[in-house]
Amino acid sequence: MREEIAFQTVDNSYDWSLLLNRTRHADLMQTWEYGEAIKKAVGFDPIRQIILRNGEPLAMAQVLLKEVSGIGPVARVQNGPLFFNTDDIWQPMTALIAMKELKNYWVNRQQRHLYFSPCLFPSELPKKWHKELNLQTVSDPVWESVKLDISQTEEDIRRQMKRHWRKALERIERENFQAKVSHSADDFQYYLFQYRLDAKNNTSSWPSPDLLSAFWQASGANSQLFLAYRDEKYIAGLITTVFGDTALALSAWDETHTTDFIGMRFLIWRAIQYYRDLRYKWFDLGGADPSRKMGASAFKRTTGGSEYSYAGNYEAFPTFLPRESSASRKRADLHGFLPGLDWPVEIEEIELDQETGVTSGVTRAVGNIVKKNPDWDGVLNSKKSLVTSGLIDSLALVDLVQDLQERFDVHFFPEEIIAENFDSINSICRLIQEKMAVHF
Repeated sequence: MREEIAFQTVDNSYDWSLLLNRTRHADLMQTWEYGEAIKKAVGFDPIRQIILRNGEPLAMAQVLLKEVSGIGPVARVQNGPLFFNTDDIWQPMTALIAMKELKNYWVNRQQRHLYFSPCLFPSELPKKWHKELNLQTVSDPVWESVKLDISQTEEDIRRQMKRHWRKALERIERENFQAKVSHSADDFQYYLFQYRLDAKNNTSSWPSPDLLSAFWQASGANSQLFLAYRDEKYIAGLITTVFGDTALALSAWDETHTTDFIGMRFLIWRAIQYYRDLRYKWFDLGGADPSRKMGASAFKRTTGGSEYSYAGNYEAFPTFLPRESSASRKRADLHGFLPGLDWPVEIEEIELDQETGVTSGVTRAVGNIVKKNPDWDGVLNSKKSLVTSGLIDSLALVDLVQDLQERFDVHFFPEEIIAENFDSINSICRLIQEKMAVHF
């Protein structure tokens, strides 16, 4: 009997969540809410598909679509596709069939550059399987993380932790540490500001503040904000979210990272207790990339949880797309342009103004404009020439002026919209601060 393969689109979050809960491994980046956040923060359009074999679901994928300068139409599947438990014993051939059909649909039929990272462990696929599908490997960091089985008793969870963790928890219990779970808009904005500062200083790349904010709005009650305080002062924050049987630490800010991360250890333990009471099985510590943050990765591993990593990153090209990499192609290359969908700009030499947030807001507004310019080199600092260098032309300047007026509730007169005032982040900040001083 000939197998019939079909693709079916899912157009509502409820059905998508039910399907995701049936997969072998669920993942945050394949949730409906994450797709909506990417759409708002980065501008990719999510399409949710099920791959059917003889009418039965084989795999599912949230595919992010966009036209990317230097490549053309792109289809990106982050930590996906996900695979259904269709057999009592895992059959790797099931995954190969699904990935072959995914490639055929998006590369051969839709003529898009496909980039994906299957949500499977390396042991769940044959060696060199990608060569059978004529896929190219991509050198992006592979998703790695650590997860704790929180269906155990609290005593067993603590017993598995390394000595530093156990000592820290004992200290926390002796001293005046307190925590709260919040959904307050004011608390989230406070956290977001601190996260922006902390992430910049610690070279975190994912999620960006804009993506985090969009995800917080999209996920609703699925996400929680934990705040730690001591002597009536906030010292750390942790945002978590849930999918399937897993709670995941999505982002963190910690003022105590120079003193053994005591604030973050406290919040992680509180989150473990919180989700254990809600009967979740796993607490995922949210990714460990030793090539970027050695300290944070080691910190997560010492919880005593189980480490895991996915099977790699792969891509396929339509036949009309040249394989050679030119300088412009390299800048816009899929795995150079989109990994993690993280910070939209590389911010250098910028001090965030805690009182007004002017520098932060201006940097974000300028970044949103210059990232659309194919000649941008990916670096944005406070003194970089914007107008005279051609990074921002007259049409882009109109968009920037409108954005700044809305962000800061100020008005620019025609005679003020000149290169001298808009040629750098510093000059724009000075102009806005002058106007805000007059305004107030």
